[in-house]
Amino acid sequence: MRPRVLVVSHIDPTGAHGMAPDIRAINAMGAKPLPVVTGTLAGSPSAPERLDPVPTRVVRRMMEAALAEEPLAAVIGLVARRRQVRVIAQGLAHIGPPAIVLAPLHLEFDARPLLGWGALSAVVDSLLPEATALVAPALQSRGVVTLADDSLGAVKTAGQRLLETGARSIWLRAASHEGRSIDVFTDDSGAGLLDYPDPNPEAEPSAAAAALAGQLAMGTALRLAVDRAHRYACALDRAPHRVLG
Repeated sequence: MRPRVLVVSHIDPTGAHGMAPDIRAINAMGAKPLPVVTGTLAGSPSAPERLDPVPTRVVRRMMEAALAEEPLAAVIGLVARRRQVRVIAQGLAHIGPPAIVLAPLHLEFDARPLLGWGALSAVVDSLLPEATALVAPALQSRGVVTLADDSLGAVKTAGQRLLETGARSIWLRAASHEGRSIDVFTDDSGAGLLDYPDPNPEAEPSAAAAALAGQLAMGTALRLAVDRAHRYACALDRAPHRVLG
């Protein structure tokens, strides 16, 4: 029986981001997704116009049904409303999986204007301290942590500060460094730099967090799980170059 992964996210009818690529990534990692839908997007994939939330009572029922399947990991994506965050946090506290990957802004567009008042701050307050990993684009992470810019130094400093919230690790994507973009992964053993290659047409960058959750559900150690998720998200046929320090 395949290990199960709770997937909490929105639906994009084009399949470009949200639930669809997350499910593809989890299946690719060898795990089984358990979807809980928080909202539906309207508009183009690169500039959606609105996010219609699923009623909180429905989210609660979906959470109860999914958690009854005993997932070994969870990936939490876009949560539309503060009330939804409360329901999700309550469910995870009651019978939550051992590994939680948080990706509240892991998208190619800025989703913050589409969220209800206080939704993102509720995610930071209620879910981040319990997270195995936070995954977010460096340029869009300002809703989670204060960044002076997206330079390597600023992103590494932000990662260290986020560790102080209780999260076990931080994966900030596409920071600026010497004219190229790189990923920065930080945990209690230090910071690691991952090459971030030119966009691959087969890549699904928004599914990095889901791929990580899938690997963790399979029992993969955290740093190796990040490597494999990074390769999947960038459609690499080689291991990414790493520079630790």
